[in-house]
Amino acid sequence: MRFIRMELISALSGRADVLMFVLSGMASPIVMLALWFAVLASGGLLPLSQQSLINYYIYLFAIELWISAWHSPFISADIRYGRLTPYLLKPLSYFSYQLGGNLGEKIMKSTYLLPIVFGLGFLLKAQIPQLNLYQWVIFAVSWLLAAVLMFCV
Repeated sequence: MRFIRMELISALSGRADVLMFVLSGMASPIVMLALWFAVLASGGLLPLSQQSLINYYIYLFAIELWISAWHSPFISADIRYGRLTPYLLKPLSYFSYQLGGNLGEKIMKSTYLLPIVFGLGFLLKAQIPQLNLYQWVIFAVSWLLAAVLMFCV
């Protein structure tokens, strides 16, 4: 829990950096959606309905940002420069330090992500998928496992 708080404090000192990461993560899905709209405007056929594409890219943006993990360059730098030693001498694990940092980063990104996703959803008239309880549980478990997989890789 302390590592999450440390990451939040660190992220608050670089709020503009976090906002830029969120906006850069949003660029690819928005550009792809614009390309599909250009295909539609030129008379091309879409593989899905226009509403399905809107839903797909908005949810892709949110899910991609929440499962992303970018701590591997920091781990390699810690090993390379000998900054891993303090974690080997203290009664805390380096894994929990990295996990706390990852969760804190996701909490901070969510403060920017949620208004953007809700705003885009409102502007583009996105719809919440009509899933039954079993499908929501499978979605949540898949999302959690994807985040764990990305963190471990």
